[in-house]
Amino acid sequence: MHRLLVRQIRRAVGAADDSEAQAFIDALAAADVSALPEPLARLAQGLPDLLRRVGETYDQHERDLTLRNRSLELSSSELTKANAKLREESAAQARAITSLRTTANEILDAAGRPPLPEDETGLEGLSTLMADLMRERAEFQHNLERQKFALDQHAIVSITDQTGTIIYANEKFCQISGYDASELLGANHRIVNSGLHPREMFTDMWRTIGNGQVWRGEVCNSKKDGSLYWVDATIVPILDANNRPRQYIGIRTDITARKTMEAALRESEKRLQIALDAGRIGLWSWNTRTDEAFFSDQWMAMLGYAANELAACGSTWKALMHPDDCDATYAALEQHLEGATPVYEAEFRLRHKDGSWRWVLASGRVIDRDAEGRAIRIAGVHKEITDRKQVEDMLKEAVERAEAANRAKSEFLATMSHEIRTPMNGIIGMTGLLLDTQLTREQMHFANTVRTSAEALLSIINDILDFSKMEAGRLEFEYGPFEIRPLIEGVVDILAPRVKGRNVELTYVVPPSARGVFYGDAGRLRQVLLNLAGNAIKFTEIGSVHIGIRAETEFDDMVRLRIEVVDTGIGISDNAKSRLFTMFTQADSSTARRFGGTGLGLAISRRIVDMMGGEIGFDSTEGQGSTFWFQVSLRRSDEQTSDIEVINPLEGARILVVDDNATNREVFQHQLENWGAQVDLVDGAAGGLMAIRQAQHSAHPYQLVLLDHHMPGMSGLDLAAVVRADPTTADLKLVLASSANPSDFRQLNASLRLDDVLSKPVRQSALLDCLMSRLGRGQALPQQTTLSALSDLPAPALALRILVVEDNPINQQVAVGLLAKLGHRADVADDGAEAVALVERGDYDLILMDMQMPRMDGLTATGIIRRLPAGKGEVTIIAMTANAMEGDRDACLAAGMNDYLAKPIDRHRLAAVLQRWIDHIIDTRGERTACVPFPNDFDFVLNASPPPPAPASESAFVDLDIQTDLMDALGPDSFQSLLSSFRGSIPVRLGEIRAAIDANDINAIASAAHSLKGAASNLGFLSLADAAGGLEKAGKSGGGDFEELEQKLVVAGKAAIDHLSRANPKT
Repeated sequence: MHRLLVRQIRRAVGAADDSEAQAFIDALAAADVSALPEPLARLAQGLPDLLRRVGETYDQHERDLTLRNRSLELSSSELTKANAKLREESAAQARAITSLRTTANEILDAAGRPPLPEDETGLEGLSTLMADLMRERAEFQHNLERQKFALDQHAIVSITDQTGTIIYANEKFCQISGYDASELLGANHRIVNSGLHPREMFTDMWRTIGNGQVWRGEVCNSKKDGSLYWVDATIVPILDANNRPRQYIGIRTDITARKTMEAALRESEKRLQIALDAGRIGLWSWNTRTDEAFFSDQWMAMLGYAANELAACGSTWKALMHPDDCDATYAALEQHLEGATPVYEAEFRLRHKDGSWRWVLASGRVIDRDAEGRAIRIAGVHKEITDRKQVEDMLKEAVERAEAANRAKSEFLATMSHEIRTPMNGIIGMTGLLLDTQLTREQMHFANTVRTSAEALLSIINDILDFSKMEAGRLEFEYGPFEIRPLIEGVVDILAPRVKGRNVELTYVVPPSARGVFYGDAGRLRQVLLNLAGNAIKFTEIGSVHIGIRAETEFDDMVRLRIEVVDTGIGISDNAKSRLFTMFTQADSSTARRFGGTGLGLAISRRIVDMMGGEIGFDSTEGQGSTFWFQVSLRRSDEQTSDIEVINPLEGARILVVDDNATNREVFQHQLENWGAQVDLVDGAAGGLMAIRQAQHSAHPYQLVLLDHHMPGMSGLDLAAVVRADPTTADLKLVLASSANPSDFRQLNASLRLDDVLSKPVRQSALLDCLMSRLGRGQALPQQTTLSALSDLPAPALALRILVVEDNPINQQVAVGLLAKLGHRADVADDGAEAVALVERGDYDLILMDMQMPRMDGLTATGIIRRLPAGKGEVTIIAMTANAMEGDRDACLAAGMNDYLAKPIDRHRLAAVLQRWIDHIIDTRGERTACVPFPNDFDFVLNASPPPPAPASESAFVDLDIQTDLMDALGPDSFQSLLSSFRGSIPVRLGEIRAAIDANDINAIASAAHSLKGAASNLGFLSLADAAGGLEKAGKSGGGDFEELEQKLVVAGKAAIDHLSRANPKT
């Protein structure tokens, strides 16, 4: 127990000493307290423990006191030491502050700033100043780093010591030199020395930088690989405290590209100077404000002057110029100075020192303008062209002679074209009319031979003319909208007569992809196709010629059109293939002798296709046939197509095709299935009959049978007869496809009751129209002209009154005959003057005007007619010409004509041009003439009674075809009435002519004969028309044997009356 607690207990219990008090405490702890009351007993029991804890507290206090005393002793010693150290540090701090104040003032003074005020020289003020200086230093260091970064990005930097040893090289230096940094550091800068510069340059450089000055220059260095590079170098010396260089900083820019360009420019200038000297080209420049000029030595020399012999001013140039050239030259110069032309160019003459004139070609350009764009200085070259001018004069004279010769050739070809085409037109036209009459087999053969020969000759003429145009570079193209199907069908129509009567089938297919309107030269495409298909027909004696079309979209609205002509003809030998497209070349000479031709067609076709940006070619095997093709790119036009698209117009119809020709069957199948029909094919009449009878007893019998006419064994007509004889099939729709004249079937049809007859080659539109009509499905193409059963020409919307102006009697008859076939009335004028008189007296819907005629040509007549009063001067005028070389179309349109029709004239092109203008005529003139439409009812046409056949002796002067067409157009009753009127008019006209002859009234003779000629021609009495025409011409010419001519006319008139009496006694 703690001594202090024992002492306190001793005083409390009154013990004599500490031991007594301790004994008391021990006794208390050992005492039995059970006899004491409960509270006292618990107190007595806990008191010893309390005293123990109090004693421990005293012990702890004593320990803490001892510890605190020791701590105070130690702290006092440390404090003494700290105070001593603080005194020392305070003295050092005072010295540091003094030094710092001195340093700060020096820094401020070096920076040009005032010293610190006395009240700010304390520690706090100096601390603030140093913090500001450190911040400024950090900013400066940051800016320096950025500048170094920027410099390293764009410049080649190196640092060397005083001896040139590299101690720093940036990445740019490494890149351009090809060395690594480790290779450069420690190396002398001579490591990149190229050895190209003289020692004196480096001596000057070291002298400059050794004196503390900056050196600048262009240096060529060497890379590690030995290649060279150029730098624009700036070397800056870094000076020490004594202003002596201790390091050098080199800052360089890569100028290799510039140096390379300068070297190339120097070489170019060298070559230019050589060229200028060799080409005798002089340089000049002129200041427009000061009139100062520069003339090179060569400029002076070309005019015979020595250097500096002429005054260097613009006035010198003007004084030397030829007076006749001044205005044009000054005008060209002024235009360029004003900025109207990019370059000044002029040719003029300058006076040589010897007094002669030298031609000069001047070229120049303004090289300096002021702020307002006014020219200040112009520079250029002069080249002497005297020799060239002399050659040009010679060439010009030669060209003029060549052009004169070419004009003579063109005029000769034009004249020959007209002179040849005029009789050719008559031959072809008259043989065409002749072939439409009743002829014996021998006569038919002769007429066909004449027409074929004439067409061959015309083809040769056309080829030669096209070749001549190509030679002269005058082959023209006329681009416009057109449709593929009418183009192909037009070609087929033209070529169809060539396969009639031959064992050759001409077919074509126009797929849906080729529908629509395209933009191109339809005429040239037609020319190429006619040539290829015509050749195929010429060289195919048996089999087929098929025209196929493909149209594939290339991009946007561009279409690649490919047309193929496939034949089963004689083919082409391998050794002849390379010569095919050469002018005047055929496969071999025997081919030319056998089939004829000029050998120009394919060459012309290739030239046309090439000029249209297309391709042409062929594939052929000798003895097996050929495929000729061409393809061109055309733009698809957004114009409305004339085709009315009907989706699956024959859907559900079951049709049988009976044809022995596989190509025909394939074509019909393709067309019919595209229209939605169910098609069966058989290759002969026997198989067709079997198929018809089998189908008749099935759930789906045939609704229509398409028959070929000529088939081996049983023909299509034979099959039709059998079908009609069988009661179970008698009502089956039968359509016959034949290459024969449809009029041949009129009498047969009374028993065969064919539903329709289609002329071969069969047009797609005609086939579809026919099938839809016969199957009761309406009309496929109501706006299109299709082949009717008996005519391949459209019925006119209006029977026009037409004036034919033509000086050739044969061509007059051809035109009148064709117009009559087309349902129009025609008068004839022999020349332009007569045409003008007739137009003044009469009222015509349209004029067919020949171009070249005696007395007055067609262009002059047109001009006069256009100046007639309104109503007459507005008549539609169509030019007729055989001149294919000159720009007739432009001349016709310029003269006021409406359209153009090239000779020889055929009925299809004539019908097309009339159809083209019929709406215009109706709009401008009104329907003043009653419409006389052709009948559309097929049964009526087939069952109509034709005029009785004329005896063989009469067929020469009566054109029954014309009479048949008139009867078809007018109807039997009107036709008979017309014949009756005509029969009665013949004696009247003959009497008028006799009276005029007796009175010697040639005008009356011509008028009466003209009237009789027109009526006779329109009604097919060609001999009578010819006789009347001869008398008319004699009357117009004022000369001739009128008596003899009248006798011929009387004989022809009596023959006509006799014929009319036999044909119809009632007349």
